[in-house]
Amino acid sequence: MYTELQNDEWWCILAFLCDITGNLNNLNWSLQGEINMASNMANKVFPFEKKLSISHKEIQNKQLQNFQIMINGTNISEENCSIISNYITALLNEIRKRFQDLRKIRKSLLLIENPWHLETTTISGLASVLNWNYSELFDEFIGFKNDTNLEVLFK
Repeated sequence: MYTELQNDEWWCILAFLCDITGNLNNLNWSLQGEINMASNMANKVFPFEKKLSISHKEIQNKQLQNFQIMINGTNISEENCSIISNYITALLNEIRKRFQDLRKIRKSLLLIENPWHLETTTISGLASVLNWNYSELFDEFIGFKNDTNLEVLFK
């Protein structure tokens, strides 16, 4: 009646979907919360995207170490490798599309999160992205970076 249950190829895809759904669920939970700053969200989304990109390359080489459910005795065929690779590509494209605005302001978030991670050379680009007056932002930034009381709070 359910011939899929006898098909190892079908189980392989199901195992992959379980793995990827678990990873997406973990990301989703980490992005929720009232006091979750955009910079914290970026620090979760972009590493997830990078891991997914690495996993994509690994799948193409039939390396399954980042897929805990799939790794258990699963032998991946060329067809499944292609299906999974296409799925990961689509997922990566969707993540890039959904978080493109966050990507544009990522360096700007450092100004809020911890200005001591930025150099004065980045202020010009930040002023442009934030649509702020360069000289005002530069003055604020220099004042910030040289305020030892604030530095103690951030470090």
